[in-house]
Amino acid sequence: MTFNTKMFPESILEIGNSFALNVIKFEVKVVGVSIKRILTIIRSPFMEYNLKSWGYEITKNAVVLIPEK
Repeated sequence: MTFNTKMFPESILEIGNSFALNVIKFEVKVVGVSIKRILTIIRSPFMEYNLKSWGYEITKNAVVLIPEK
C-alpha cells in the first residue's frame, strides 16, 4: 500500500510502520495422536511478546489462545 507520507507527522508514520511490520508464524505440530496449532509472534511493536508462542483453538464464537510452556 502506498500513500503520501508527507501529509502525516513523523510520530504517526512511526506508529504505522511498527504495526505494518508485524510478523506472525503459524505452524501445526503432531503430538501423539492429536494435532496442535501454534502461533508465534516473531516481530511486533510490543517487545514483551516477541518470540512468544501460544497454542490456539478455533471455536464457533472465538479464537482461544493457550500459552506454550
